[in-house]
Amino acid sequence: MDVPKTCILCGHMAFDPGDPGYSEMTPGYAWFSHCLKGHWEMRGYDVTMDEYRSNLLRANQCKDFEPVESLGKFK
Repeated sequence: MDVPKTCILCGHMAFDPGDPGYSEMTPGYAWFSHCLKGHWEMRGYDVTMDEYRSNLLRANQCKDFEPVESLGKFK
């Protein structure tokens, strides 16, 4: 069985985990993830599970996909 490519394994994926803030007066911000090549972006407060899956599976047809291993970031 072939495993589909995913953006999680691409060196062009960026992720910011957000910040919970300190109180109700300083609420922080939601997580943010995007493709450094501009193919997609998502924010923690406005993405559905289907959109999340669809975006990360774009790697299957992406001409810019570069496995993280080839960039020396994930060994």
